[in-house]
Amino acid sequence: MRRGQRNRLLTSSLRPWLSKTQPSAVVGRSLWLAGELRGIDIAKGGTRFCNILRMEPETGKLFERLRKAQGYEGFERVGRVGLVAQLFVDLNVIHPFHEGNGRAQRVLFEHIIINASHLISWWAAEPGEWVQANMDPVLCDDLALESSFERCIGKGIEA
Repeated sequence: MRRGQRNRLLTSSLRPWLSKTQPSAVVGRSLWLAGELRGIDIAKGGTRFCNILRMEPETGKLFERLRKAQGYEGFERVGRVGLVAQLFVDLNVIHPFHEGNGRAQRVLFEHIIINASHLISWWAAEPGEWVQANMDPVLCDDLALESSFERCIGKGIEA
């Protein structure tokens, strides 16, 4: 896949992330709130997610950071894993949907990682470990999530 094709794939994969249709397609029609942008502030346990007034500007900043990094193309795998984990954490805190945030994020990150010429398999992370690894960064501990991504992001894809 040529670079221009990968850039178009990256751009086209980012746009639907905040649309109303992408997550509902991921989680199915049975969850009636899937893909609906939330209109209220929410929390899970003791973790508050991004204030609704800040969701769009903060998401824009994150996608601009990804754009400036050219979707992590050309980065060595070691450096890429940390960058991917940090972006995942930051987008997770935004939590724009009522339902389906994790599933929508995994689909988005599959596109980002494959576009950066690497394979990915979420099966490399145990479910309980993955949940905890997504909660730890709220307390500034990214190690478990980086370790999970280290296992999930596979070898490079040959052009």
